[in-house]
Parts: sequence; structure tokens; C-alpha cells
Amino acid sequence: MLDIPLMTTGDIALCDTDILFLRPFHGVFAWPDESADMLFLQDTTDSYSLRPWQTRPHLLRHRYNAGLLMMRKRHYDLAQVETLIGFIEDSEGYKTNEPYQWFLEQTCWSALAGQLDARIWNGKQMRVIDKNDRYDHDLVAGHFVGSVRPLLSRFEASASKTPVKDSPAVLVRSKPAANYTTLNFLQRRVRNKLQRVVGF
Repeated sequence: MLDIPLMTTGDIALCDTDILFLRPFHGVFAWPDESADMLFLQDTTDSYSLRPWQTRPHLLRHRYNAGLLMMRKRHYDLAQVETLIGFIEDSEGYKTNEPYQWFLEQTCWSALAGQLDARIWNGKQMRVIDKNDRYDHDLVAGHFVGSVRPLLSRFEASASKTPVKDSPAVLVRSKPAANYTTLNFLQRRVRNKLQRVVGF
């Protein structure tokens, strides 16, 4: 949240070490057009320290994952980051939502995205991996967080058995990011619970 954005001289690009790239690609570390200000990875859900009704007056983006992101350096303002962190930590929602307090950094990045022309990479091509996820040829990169990290070797083995590693580079596409709202928050939570129960 602080050190890399402050030290970099160009636009900000962050990539966690638990992201596995599975096939040749292009278009990830490049802006899709001149108006785009931020690009980010699709999460399985909204992993934030605050519920959507607790974020006012700030706007967050739906399913933001900070494991892989780009942001134009001109929009990074340390005073703004400090204000957002203070807002989150002082919120009653944050104080009573102890299991999700460690998502403070991701909540802050998403709030920054809420003020910008933010895009989300195509979820079929790049996404946070869910425990029920399956490898497919469209997948360019997967973020193997926490409990799903043991799946990393399985995905790597599956990709190595296919011709995708020697195939031409595919263009990773993006689309405008949706807002974090009460409706899509509840829809995603219900969907994820159903997936855990029936495994689809």
C-alpha cells in the first residue's frame, strides 16, 4: 500500500508471489486505453473490512483483489491513502468486523479505484481461484490465496499436459468495474454458499 507506490518512478504495478501464470499472454501490464486509471484482478467475493452500507461517502469496486493491479502513479496520493485508512479504522463496521479487519489494505485499494476509471480483467482469463475451481484452457493466471494454495501444483500439472504453454500469446481483456453495492454483495454471498454446498 505504501512502499512500492512511493518508490516506483512510473505507474504502479503489483503482483503477488502466489499468482501462477499458465500460458503466454499480452495486454496485462499495459493500459487498454488512455482513459483507464486502474486495473485489478477479480476476487471470488467482496473481501473487505466494511460492508457496502458502511462505506459512505466512499465508493468501492465490486470483487476487487489487490494481488495483481495497475494504477497510474499520478492518482496515488499519500494524504488520500492516510485519510482512507483512518476512515476505515475509525468505522464502527471495521471495529466490530474483527475477522475481516486484515482486509484493510484491499478495502483501501478498492476505495481508491472507486474514484477512478477502474477496469477489471476478464474473470475467465484471470481470477482468484476458488476451492471448487477447475483448470481450463482460457485461464491465463490464477491467484492461489490461503486455503486454496495446495491447488497450485494441480493447476500447473494440468496446464503442462496441454499445448497452451506453447500456444500463441492471448490478449487479456478487461471491462469497466462494477460498484460494490448491497445487492451484489448479497448475491455473491448467496452464490458462494450454494457453491460450497453443492460444489458447482
